[in-house]
Amino acid sequence: MNKEKGILYAPIFLLCFFFCGYVAVGLFGSPDIIMASILFGGSIFVFIMMILMYRITQAIIESEQMEYKYKAAEEEYCRRLSKAQIEANIDALTGVKNRHAYRIYEERLNAQIEMHRAPEFAIFIFDVNDLKKVNDNEGHKSGDQFLRDACKIICTTFKRSPVFRVGGDEFVALCQGDDFGRHQELIKQMNDHNEKAIETGGIVIAMGMSCYQNDEKVAQVYERADQKMYENKSCLKDKSKKLK
Repeated sequence: MNKEKGILYAPIFLLCFFFCGYVAVGLFGSPDIIMASILFGGSIFVFIMMILMYRITQAIIESEQMEYKYKAAEEEYCRRLSKAQIEANIDALTGVKNRHAYRIYEERLNAQIEMHRAPEFAIFIFDVNDLKKVNDNEGHKSGDQFLRDACKIICTTFKRSPVFRVGGDEFVALCQGDDFGRHQELIKQMNDHNEKAIETGGIVIAMGMSCYQNDEKVAQVYERADQKMYENKSCLKDKSKKLK
């Protein structure tokens, strides 16, 4: 519609330019059709240049706007992608890292082991006792809260270590650095917690730990810790039965 209007207005503008040129010549001398044509032509040239400058300016503005929109869209995409990647590695129920995130850590450590650059580390495996009993007697909502409370106990003890939920009631803490240096102290803290929990009816969390011993794969460290966890779980259940 705007283009059609422009085509209709073009002859009117041209006539106005010619008339202005003719009048301008008349003001400064006798009307001369040749001079009027020259002024007319000059006016057309100026008019065309103004249109070109206007179009060029508009094109630059539109290009800058498109670039700004593209950058904004790209930043938004990167933000959403980063958020999605974070969420993909987070357990929705407890807020700690999930099994997928643990696999990433495990692959990284395996690569370091292959290059003979593996750091000292220990794997702690935890299993929350009596989750099924809570789910059956009090419902899954209470069971979910039971798991969140257990996770909080683990995270409070292992403050400097990444904690992962790798199963329904199973968690893993990967200790390196300062936490590895005090892993015996952390074991004592969890044992003290369980002793008190058995007496008071609190949340009992079975635990097994194994240190890296120049193993070929992280899975070997995990398996030893898992075996110790089951042994600890059996021991804790026996203690609970004796008190009852």
